[in-house]
Amino acid sequence: MVLYENTIRNFADSVFHGRLTGFLADEYEPALGKQPDPLLKAQWKYMMRLIYEYTVTGGIIGGVDPSCGIRIDLCLSSLQTSTMILLASRKDGKENVAVMEMLPWESVRLSGEEDMVIYSDDTGEHEVIHPSYQIIEYTKYISKGRLDEGITFRPFVYLHECEQLRETDIENNYKPEIIRLAPIVYAGDEEEFISYTNDALTGKDGSKVLRHLHQLEEMSIRDNTGGLFDDQKYIYALTRRYLATSRPAWFLIKNPPGSGASRLIKDIEKMAVSLPGKLTVIEKDREPAPGDFTKDGVTLWFYNEYEDKGSLEAVRQKGKNERVPVHDFTLHVPSAKYEAGSGLGLLASILGLSKNHRTDWDPDLYRISVAENDTQKSADPGVATVTIDDRFTYDPEADRIIAGQEDRRKLYQKLSAGKHGVILHVKDHDLKEYLKRKVEEARAKIGWIKEYAKSFTASELPEEKKGELPDTDAAKKYYASRLEKSMGAEAWAKMAEMSRKWIISGVVAYSEMKDYDQLLDFSGVCIQICKAAESELAVRLFSGFRDWLMAKYGSRAAEKAPYEMLEGKKNGTKFVEPERISLGQYEHIIGLDHKGRVIDDYAWREFSSYAKETLLNSGLDPAKTLSEHLTYIDKIRLEYRNQAAHTESIDVTKAKSCIDYVVGSLHRLGVMLDDYKF
Repeated sequence: MVLYENTIRNFADSVFHGRLTGFLADEYEPALGKQPDPLLKAQWKYMMRLIYEYTVTGGIIGGVDPSCGIRIDLCLSSLQTSTMILLASRKDGKENVAVMEMLPWESVRLSGEEDMVIYSDDTGEHEVIHPSYQIIEYTKYISKGRLDEGITFRPFVYLHECEQLRETDIENNYKPEIIRLAPIVYAGDEEEFISYTNDALTGKDGSKVLRHLHQLEEMSIRDNTGGLFDDQKYIYALTRRYLATSRPAWFLIKNPPGSGASRLIKDIEKMAVSLPGKLTVIEKDREPAPGDFTKDGVTLWFYNEYEDKGSLEAVRQKGKNERVPVHDFTLHVPSAKYEAGSGLGLLASILGLSKNHRTDWDPDLYRISVAENDTQKSADPGVATVTIDDRFTYDPEADRIIAGQEDRRKLYQKLSAGKHGVILHVKDHDLKEYLKRKVEEARAKIGWIKEYAKSFTASELPEEKKGELPDTDAAKKYYASRLEKSMGAEAWAKMAEMSRKWIISGVVAYSEMKDYDQLLDFSGVCIQICKAAESELAVRLFSGFRDWLMAKYGSRAAEKAPYEMLEGKKNGTKFVEPERISLGQYEHIIGLDHKGRVIDDYAWREFSSYAKETLLNSGLDPAKTLSEHLTYIDKIRLEYRNQAAHTESIDVTKAKSCIDYVVGSLHRLGVMLDDYKF
């Protein structure tokens, strides 16, 4: 799982401002359907700070070009979770990548089993594969074994919480050829760390190197469904190692519905053809035979979650008796990020197969249709034809689908076979009509949002475009619910139509760019979001105040206005247009700074009267409330608007921070609008 990919310059900026850990957590959650635990987040924070200190402010300060690249991968398996850091650059036509496996082990020693070690951490002792083997196999996997095609890979292991002890044997008493290929660096050994990363960080153009690496991996950034998931990569790489050396090993792989094991099996079987070892694959539709688990090959048993625990334990005990390594894995079910256009997730939620309701289906990527007759099929082999038999019925009065748990599990398994979509043949009439209605509602929602986002360049939609929009109640409810969760319904209702378009356009652009290539410039995203803030504040803090002055003073209103509101400033006799007011001028218009200090007595006297009479909700203290608003405005101006509008490049984490601050999790624009009467 690629959590982050960027330049060293943007990485350093994100770490310095404390944005990176939150961004990694935001990427982790949709991919796995859960938040990372506090321990993992603490480890990320510590590891990112170490890399920052060593590569940016440490021993090679001045030697690191800001265009070098960095990529952060999270490798998930049942054995352990590893954080892989890739540092990349190009020099003299040669591309270099340092591949570093960062592990929070407190101590480590060799196990009695070959190629295994026992490490300890906060949760106790655990037996896993030797870390040098892990990083070597991971490097081979991400390069598809093409280590001689233009990129020099330099893998090493960094045990950042483990100090090297004289009696350690995982390096001194282990295979020298493996340690030579993937050395181990211990805590506190900054010079050795720098020596292994130096070659990768003395060039430039890291973005180009990382793009080349994507090509080697043969995993399209635009279609994550085409590649293996990270636990599957680990099984693939480990199986290849045993087959290449003709050594026995047994794998017990728990395979829940929808985990995509069929793709993994095909890849492993294709890979095994050219290797000397013997491969046996037991899929979950049959029980293992007595002769399957032998010492003359590699056996993979993909079992379902209802498998008899006694059978599994018997295999583990047999492996222990015969001194054959037995590896346990649990495949992860792909989340909405990996389900084509989130179609499978949406369908699962409609059918009641999943409680995680999806609202981000893309009909262009994943087709869902309810067949009108029994012969309807698709010419696309990626579109599965699935029959929902009479074990599934729909109760209109209770508005729910009735089916057994085992039937639901089997149906999800059938649906997951459709990589590009599904055609549903439904036996129950009420269920058929219900599914047709729900799919059409979902299609209307996403279609309306897409068309709405495209129309942001005009203040009103053209008449012909209005007729094309599916202006349904479902679409409106969907849109309102999304904004209620971010800004709040009351604040959203106060916003102008154009401001709404800017916001949704920025969010849509961010989502598309984030998924396609995290090495792009996100300045446009910040500008769209900030334009909405500028526009809305101009209505309340400029136009509203101007109208109040005109109502109070008539033709003498310009004489009574702060000079920042006038054309020609101090000698002006006419108000400027609202769109010409910048965020930095509001302190002078209000007469107050963001710390609540009066900087212009006359301006503050007039504006505070306007605030009490017209602008602020009753009960709010004008000085306290407006100084808080000026603090929000100042941050929007300095951190996002100004940087995006000038020569600086905005990276993915700053764009996410901008969205969160203005309209997302912190929703400062919503906070301000909630304080205003209009």
